[in-house]
Amino acid sequence: MKHVVFFLVCFLTKETLVQSAGSAPTNTDVKMATYLGDGSTKNINTGLGSAVDKAGNVYVVGSGQYNFGLHPSGDASKSGYILKLSASNLHPNKIVRMGSQVTAIITRDTSSGTMIMAQSDLGVGVLDGNLQQKFVAAANCSVKDCIADLGRDGTLAVLKRQSRKIEVYNSHGLLTAEKTLGSNHYMEIAVDPVDKRIVLGYFWQANTHHIPVQIPCIISFDHSLKNEVWKAYCEGGDEAYTSQNMADSRVNHIYFSDLDNKLYFAGYTDGGNSVFRYNALDIAKNGGSLHGLHTMDSSMKPAYDKYTNTYNFHGAHTLSFLARLNAKTGASEKGLFVITRLPNGQGNSVSTNDVAVGHGGTVVASQHSWSFLENRETQTVNGHQTAGYGGGDGVLLVISPDFTKRLVWTQFHKTKGHSTGVTVAANSVNGKTRVAFIAKSMDAELIQVNPLHGTGHAHTTATDQYLLVVMDV
Repeated sequence: MKHVVFFLVCFLTKETLVQSAGSAPTNTDVKMATYLGDGSTKNINTGLGSAVDKAGNVYVVGSGQYNFGLHPSGDASKSGYILKLSASNLHPNKIVRMGSQVTAIITRDTSSGTMIMAQSDLGVGVLDGNLQQKFVAAANCSVKDCIADLGRDGTLAVLKRQSRKIEVYNSHGLLTAEKTLGSNHYMEIAVDPVDKRIVLGYFWQANTHHIPVQIPCIISFDHSLKNEVWKAYCEGGDEAYTSQNMADSRVNHIYFSDLDNKLYFAGYTDGGNSVFRYNALDIAKNGGSLHGLHTMDSSMKPAYDKYTNTYNFHGAHTLSFLARLNAKTGASEKGLFVITRLPNGQGNSVSTNDVAVGHGGTVVASQHSWSFLENRETQTVNGHQTAGYGGGDGVLLVISPDFTKRLVWTQFHKTKGHSTGVTVAANSVNGKTRVAFIAKSMDAELIQVNPLHGTGHAHTTATDQYLLVVMDV
């Protein structure tokens, strides 16, 4: 039986260390780096999701029997857990047991306190700030099938990907709307509590002139799911072919930020000639056509160095695209391509699987990077040299609100090996962005700094190891 080891890092990054315009600091100072088990292979906890509330408390969810020195509430016989770390010292504060595993968590701050959405094999649960369960929706809907989001008004939206169905619940857990979708590849869902909308992200497979291409689409519905408010991208396959925008493109993750009431997304594209280069509202006003449109200029889509400029690629590569949209209209406000570079200068791949937003519109992203991100072989954590590249890195990226500066772009390897970014969360806390990021590795040991009492690295290469980063930018 394989086990999974999880690893937690908390750190503080100083923007004053930025080397030049756009570059991230070479050194990252961490506050805490800790595994989520007791160091033995018998008590190894997973960590599958993270969240940050407005007070700065950090939440981690997963499975495993280790209780971090706490007496668990809930059903102590279950292996799924929600762990709360106190804002002031990041010490374990409370642990709740539920289901066999908890796979995702979201916190939303309201005038009456914090609301929490936790997804497990039991369904999608909504809890209060004391981790007391209020109701469960979409019972027995596994995370592999269901994606959900919670709005600060209490609206819960659930996307059932296998059955291609959306369900909307009110703050009391009552089903208020549902919609059956067409035969596309549905990826993400978000709740806009300001304009009372449900936002859906997906892609569809075109085969124009016998050439396959993936077309991304974001659609905003009203809460009844009966009326479409706006579309972003969603152009036809013929448009992609005749305008030479044939790079496969997808929407990987959508996030509505309560801090600025904007919509953010992380996209994927297999090349620079992607529809993401255009203002989404221009496409909609042009009837879904790209013809006659100009790509976004540098004020909207910065390309300030070789890691944000999509040139010198040979063959298909995975590029990341991060964007901010106007949630009312679907108009593009900011966009940024992110790529890596081989030693010979050719472009290489980096994918983004999650995105969140902090103070002032600071954007954080969970990534998987191939060789090499900027300053990869000279990066340090608390002054300690990280290990050399071992075949892929779990990476945390933090960019400034205007998208023109990388505040953090780093990995956390103590030994050479392979790691992957899993998820990321953020919130505005005392005028800074507090970030909670998780990465995983099977064969690499990750750097520990001030670990939680009783935790340690399990010395095995047969398991994934997970890293949680809590940082104030």
